Amino acid sequence: MNHNKRGKRRSWRWWISVSFLLLLGFLVTLQVTQLVNSNSNRSSLEGYFTNTSWVVTEGSVILEQLQHQLSDLNSSISSSNSINDIFFSNNNDDDDDGKTVVQNKTNSLYCMIPFLWNPAHIEKRKEIMASWGKRCDIIRFMIDPVVELETGVFQNVTDLSSTQQQSLLPENVIVVPNLLRTWHDCPEKTACRNIWEKVWRSIVWVDDHEPNAADWYVKADSDTFLFPHHLKRFVEEKGWTGRAAHEEHHYFGHVDYHRSDRAFVSGAAVFFSAHTFKALAQILREMPKSTDPRQASNFCEDSAGSHEEPLTADCLKKHLNVDPEPTWDEMGRERVLLFEVNYHMVSGRGDWWYWQGKPQTVGEKDSCCSPHLPLAFHSLKQVGEISEMERILYGNDNNSSSTTSSNSGQVSLKLNKQALLYLDEVRKELSLNEQPLNFHGFKKNNETRG
Repeated sequence: MNHNKRGKRRSWRWWISVSFLLLLGFLVTLQVTQLVNSNSNRSSLEGYFTNTSWVVTEGSVILEQLQHQLSDLNSSISSSNSINDIFFSNNNDDDDDGKTVVQNKTNSLYCMIPFLWNPAHIEKRKEIMASWGKRCDIIRFMIDPVVELETGVFQNVTDLSSTQQQSLLPENVIVVPNLLRTWHDCPEKTACRNIWEKVWRSIVWVDDHEPNAADWYVKADSDTFLFPHHLKRFVEEKGWTGRAAHEEHHYFGHVDYHRSDRAFVSGAAVFFSAHTFKALAQILREMPKSTDPRQASNFCEDSAGSHEEPLTADCLKKHLNVDPEPTWDEMGRERVLLFEVNYHMVSGRGDWWYWQGKPQTVGEKDSCCSPHLPLAFHSLKQVGEISEMERILYGNDNNSSSTTSSNSGQVSLKLNKQALLYLDEVRKELSLNEQPLNFHGFKKNNETRG
């Protein structure tokens, strides 16, 4: 009798255990199904599996297998390195600038960069977008219709379908239409320098397609490190606030004086108020157009050549009587540096174009450059240098594949002691790090250019 009772109790416990396991399996399946059918991403799913507190051997095995599947999926997505993946894949993940008009922002800035689309420049764009480009309210890279897919392989993107163009080019890369002068196949190198045409057609495109998009505009070179937020503070300190951007003419940057016929803003970074930019676009639409693509000119008209700076100044002076405005601080120190920071720190006055016509009050050597609201550093030509400048000033590592400093401990910029001290002052102005720069690991170069 007692044996029968014990057998019944064991049978009852066995059924209870089986029922519990079945119920537990049902709950696990239900929870996983709900999670998969939700809008959670893969990382949410992975985190859910990782944090589950059920200790069931069979369930743990299943969860581990699912984790491995998710890991394999991640690996397969990130492992593609073919030329088609590089050039014919949508790379808009770093582009949050779809706006054509900036809403509710004071002193908004539109950044326009004349650009080439080839492997080297694609890496430069990644650097820009991971550093100063993300501080622009709107940013556009203005490219020629002909792009270089790989070394020596060219493609006219206007021959592609709109779907192919969208796959090839990120959203903020704009093909400048109607260019008469090519950059890649001219037998005469002087005729290939179509920068002026590219710049003026880019300005017209912006005003045609994104009019009144911002308060201030800048044309910046691809080897420039720009400080967009400093521009906003600079115009406030100048008193160009309120409606000034849309009612007053302002054309400013690093002013060169060496030409006898006109002063002009150097092309490293050319700033315009919205009022001036719009008026300039209309001037460029109506200016005389060249009948000979190889013909150069020194006046406000379409022509071959790379000297867009004096031609822009000529258009503004001739039609609007607008003169360039320098950006010196109260001590005569430049805010737009045309050369490497090193060079400015050791370069004194001399009898060459940079110093010709400049007022005697403009500083030189270690008094050359303002740490208060610098607007642009030019001549960061090598891939990796913009990323390194970002790291030095902001402490940011943009994780660009072109940047080796964070991985190897080496830097691409050669900074002498004066340059390091100056950048330290700039960084203090940014209020990001009050500690002096660590000189360890930096390449020191105290040589002076001849």
